[in-house]
Amino acid sequence: MLKSLRDSGVTHYRTGYYRYDKGKSRLDQVRQFAEDAKRLAALNQQVGIVGVYQNHAGDQYLGNVIWDLAMLMERIDPAALGVALDLRHLRAEIGVSWRAMIDLIQPHVVTVFAKNATWTNEGKPQLVNVPLAEGMADGAMFRTIWKKIAHPAPLSVHVEYLGQNPLAVGETDAMVAACRRDVAVLRSWTQSDGK
Repeated sequence: MLKSLRDSGVTHYRTGYYRYDKGKSRLDQVRQFAEDAKRLAALNQQVGIVGVYQNHAGDQYLGNVIWDLAMLMERIDPAALGVALDLRHLRAEIGVSWRAMIDLIQPHVVTVFAKNATWTNEGKPQLVNVPLAEGMADGAMFRTIWKKIAHPAPLSVHVEYLGQNPLAVGETDAMVAACRRDVAVLRSWTQSDGK
């Protein structure tokens, strides 16, 4: 399958997630996952394609707090298996320490997933997906990582705030408009004075 992707011009693909078993040591699990990741990286290198592992919020996911993902990737060439740094999930889990976590994971980052969220406190704290310009991730955060990774690099814009269900008839225009707005925000973030 990976060879077919490569032969079709695909250069990067997103891997699945490693999920923690809460009844076992997290450090031991990271070590086990790292052995699996090394084998996947070797296969990717042999095929000539780059796998990307996305950091994700939620205590069941390896990569939710970044340090565990850095441990996983420690001895892996990012040209074979790298990190898709998701701005939304990074800010949701890390809060104000995002710069330290970017410094830690930066050598392994091969792409950025641009999306955003904010916390609401209606009844109980809840994370809500919002347009790129409206959430906790901002231009400074994006530029901090974007200027440190090798280019050209893929960049993925997600509009999850519109929902994750398939589009109904007539919703295409709203999706295209949302994508255009978020891409415009992203372009402004690439500028040194973009917020």
